[in-house]
Amino acid sequence: MATIARDLHMAASIASFWGLSRSLTLLDDPTGLLETTDDLPALAARAVGLGMRVSLVTNGFTLTPERSDTLAAAGVGTVFLSIDAADAAAHEANRGLKGVIPRIRTANAQLKQRGLKTVASVTINHLIGDFRALARFLAELGFSTVTFSYPKRTLHSSSQVFSATSPQYPSGSLSERACWSA
Repeated sequence: MATIARDLHMAASIASFWGLSRSLTLLDDPTGLLETTDDLPALAARAVGLGMRVSLVTNGFTLTPERSDTLAAAGVGTVFLSIDAADAAAHEANRGLKGVIPRIRTANAQLKQRGLKTVASVTINHLIGDFRALARFLAELGFSTVTFSYPKRTLHSSSQVFSATSPQYPSGSLSERACWSA
């Protein structure tokens, strides 16, 4: 029973933590078996071996052909790539990742070639003024699937998406501002 609980805890870590851009020590691994994000492909393979479907979320900045191969070999089925705006300049400025859009476009094609499903993960926000433009932008990036979520103001993250001072949305509720109206 302890092995199953440990395996489930480790598999759940896939959904809660993924940092392709750097190796960080995981603080919430009671087993001590998972030391860095470099270990994630092994964790993903283990979860797949337990019969789980594995997906992960990334900003796409360091998804190289080699990493795409590793993810495919580990059995990852779906990769969610975060998109914040309907154009490259706004997205890159918000993420603070100059050049990430060409990387997302390339990674999207590479992942699909390796049999992984890709999904654009979009947080509804003030940067998206025109949802038709967003749809065109996602198609240009090679996406055929999109998921939407609402912004959060508290999520101890360095991403400006989750910042109380984010330019993505002014104060007030989403319903008050109707930032997604056509």
